[in-house]
Amino acid sequence: MILYIVKKVEIYCKVRTITSDSGAEMPPAVKIVQKKVMDEFTLHADEDFHIRCISHVNIRAVMDAKKII
Repeated sequence: MILYIVKKVEIYCKVRTITSDSGAEMPPAVKIVQKKVMDEFTLHADEDFHIRCISHVNIRAVMDAKKII
């Protein structure tokens, strides 16, 4: 879906990162998108291509802290 939208609105030369929640399924999914972006659009995607949403990270930290309080 991400690649479809990137192609449709022709912003592939502007994609630098993908921000997502911290779900376990996200890193492998973003790796697939990263490879396809690099292959299809000949863009260089750095190791920092995937950024985890800080709000989701904070929520997980609070939930974990509540378990030990």
